[in-house]
Amino acid sequence: MTSFTSDFSYRAHVESLEKKLNTDKALSQAVGGEFVAIGKLEYSLLRNLGLKSGHAVIDIGCGSGRLACQLAPFRDISYIGCDVVPRLLEYAKTLCDRPDWQFHSTNGTSIPCASGSAHFACFFSVFTHLTHEDTYRYIMEAHRVLVPGGLLVMSFLEFRVPSHWVQFKASVFNLRPDNHLNQFLSRDAIDAWAHHAGFEVVSIHDGDSNYISLESDVVFDDGRVISGAGSLGQSLAVLRKPLQDLPDGSGGSSIVPEYLYLDAPAEGSRINPKNLYIEGWLWCKEAQKNIERIQLFANGRLMAEVSQLVAREDVSNFLGVPADTPTVFRATIEDDSIGEGRLVELQLSVCFRDGRTYQSPIKRSIRTMRPGEMQAFP
Repeated sequence: MTSFTSDFSYRAHVESLEKKLNTDKALSQAVGGEFVAIGKLEYSLLRNLGLKSGHAVIDIGCGSGRLACQLAPFRDISYIGCDVVPRLLEYAKTLCDRPDWQFHSTNGTSIPCASGSAHFACFFSVFTHLTHEDTYRYIMEAHRVLVPGGLLVMSFLEFRVPSHWVQFKASVFNLRPDNHLNQFLSRDAIDAWAHHAGFEVVSIHDGDSNYISLESDVVFDDGRVISGAGSLGQSLAVLRKPLQDLPDGSGGSSIVPEYLYLDAPAEGSRINPKNLYIEGWLWCKEAQKNIERIQLFANGRLMAEVSQLVAREDVSNFLGVPADTPTVFRATIEDDSIGEGRLVELQLSVCFRDGRTYQSPIKRSIRTMRPGEMQAFP
């Protein structure tokens, strides 16, 4: 939130809560409640997206530290938290007890971080309260601070998800001059911002779908428990800063697909290592006809190559291309050398007819089953 009115209103809201409630409850309510549950969901999401030792996370709108508290036990993760309310930052800093971490009070859309230094730039429930212009300014700034291959992770509200309507309706009937802005975004806006800011769109998920694989149960304040998979409630978009200096084999410039997405197997799923089914889709607007093959690697070893793309109606509709446009690849790997009861990281590469290649920086983690184990998807 970058306007003076919005910032002042939010700070006044926090002060009001602290006068009514104890500190922990007040500063949990200040960021929407469910402090632990939402923090675990955000952390699990970053793990799904490849967060690992040595990575740096920037958390814009970090509030009182929901995500930060979940990351704090991992000593080799670096973190910068930013918010417009100093009281929330003070609380988060104390709670995390990480003197090596940075917490910054911000006003505007600049990110206090060196260029090319972060692996994740997180905007959880931030663009839901900004003008479109400020959202785009933040997206451009995120591109600056991310390393090549780094991810911008953003939650958002949209009219296509029925459960989001209640947020819009509440704004319609709230006539107070200090009413908190609830901003809705469209997917074509996200596509346009990503394109003009130099990002690739990795994935977009509906807010009412379970797009986060969970390693453990998440318990809410009212006693509800979710297992296997969950959602933040808001929709989610993941944008990637393209890799630079990709090996192209021809001396020409690199080609970066607009979309390269693995539908199956799901992140965190357990699979039969002797019968691994792969399905995903690929769209490279300027070079789709020049795609020679897609390669699948498991723990760095080439396991399969697919040279034929087929059409799939839902993908064609999403891309706005003719229904018979070939975009989808499928393969079944029957190779028990992957091993049983193992953690496996899957990664995709695209090979073009002129010799250039593109390797996705995104890795998907799955686990192979042991003999006799039932297959269970999260």
